[in-house]
Amino acid sequence: MAKNVYFSGGTRSEQRLYEDLIIESLKIYGHDVYYLPREIVNKDDLFTEDVLSKFDENYMIEMYISNYEGFEGDGALLTKFGVRIADEATFIISKRRWEDLISSSNNLVSSFRPNEGDAIYLPLTDQLFQIKFVEHEKPFRQLDGIQTYGLVAELMEFSNERLETGVPEIDNLTRITGYTTTFKITDGIKDFVVTSGGTGYGSGTTVTIGGTGTGASATVSLTSGAVTSVNVIEPGLGYTSAPPVSVVGSGSGASVTALIAAKGNFKTGETVKSQSNTAKAVAVKTFDQISSIILHDNGAKYTSAPTVTISGGGGTGATAVATINSVGQVSGVNLTATGSGYTSEPTVTIQASPDEATAKVVRFDTTNKELEVTDIVGSFTDNDTLVGLTSGAEWTINTFSSIENENEPEAENLFFETEGDSIIDWTEGNPFGEYGNQGVF
Repeated sequence: MAKNVYFSGGTRSEQRLYEDLIIESLKIYGHDVYYLPREIVNKDDLFTEDVLSKFDENYMIEMYISNYEGFEGDGALLTKFGVRIADEATFIISKRRWEDLISSSNNLVSSFRPNEGDAIYLPLTDQLFQIKFVEHEKPFRQLDGIQTYGLVAELMEFSNERLETGVPEIDNLTRITGYTTTFKITDGIKDFVVTSGGTGYGSGTTVTIGGTGTGASATVSLTSGAVTSVNVIEPGLGYTSAPPVSVVGSGSGASVTALIAAKGNFKTGETVKSQSNTAKAVAVKTFDQISSIILHDNGAKYTSAPTVTISGGGGTGATAVATINSVGQVSGVNLTATGSGYTSEPTVTIQASPDEATAKVVRFDTTNKELEVTDIVGSFTDNDTLVGLTSGAEWTINTFSSIENENEPEAENLFFETEGDSIIDWTEGNPFGEYGNQGVF
């Protein structure tokens, strides 16, 4: 057998040199791409199908694109379901580089080579490819086959895969409207606190709301002539600080404070949680100590007494404990230590109800006051307060499309409803033509 006079294979240094030359060539002529190992989240053992996969790791590595069917002409495949158009690409990657950067990943199904099902993100075209076949030993090209992998990939067709890589350009690829919901958020009023109920109020009692904002409205609840609660109907917008609230009616002595939720910026990828079932309370300061805790929302669906945290206000040491009743509501918040050094009322945070809706932030637009989310669990409602679990940002939902309040691909959503109208016009008697072939089309 003829031998290569330049690379006899007898010394490791020659092999390393050849590997180095290949890696250098890939760096010069290739592209920087992201390799995304696939993690199988849920598998059907009966049919050996991967029901749910996610990609939560990314590795930047150089690859050479040896061919790209989308540039050369779409790849038309004849299947039992008809003709399918598939963009294909073949990526060449150094074995040594893959072993150095990726082979230790915990998400790899098989750690000794690239895996079918893993993904490659190509920034050049902003496209995601999924590996269909790994060529590791091309016949009659031993050196090429030994030193590189050929990754035959197709343009990825999404099927409930989750992209949680931390790279916005990649994660945003799943931002198709059918899987996301956009909230119109507002810097309006999130709640009212009745600090004094007054006496002598009757039917027709209302509140007037001042301040810099507009559009806020509320209703008043009475018990034996005293104001017991003020409920938000419309949060309004443009409130830069808590507006003054006046109770208008036949009685006197009622005092109400407005609370606004318009602070901070949500972070992409963080979880937001609703507050519709979470109990709420405020602190009352006397001199430099906390004198009482006013519970203004009992919450719902608690299974055990929630923790109470008192923070801010310039002081320290104030503590409180909560109690719940038999129907899962917070029945009271009892001050256990008054603390000291408070220059303003601190924030009282009651642990969230376990039955709150959650979602993951995709996009936060402060200019247009839009929050786009995905991975929705539970149901959100208008006037709900949203809290970012990482950023601490807090905003109020003004409006959103209730048709997009589910995260299931099969569920109704505005995008499919709108696009479907251009295909099937349901105002027609029969959009598919009259039955019976009566000559009317």
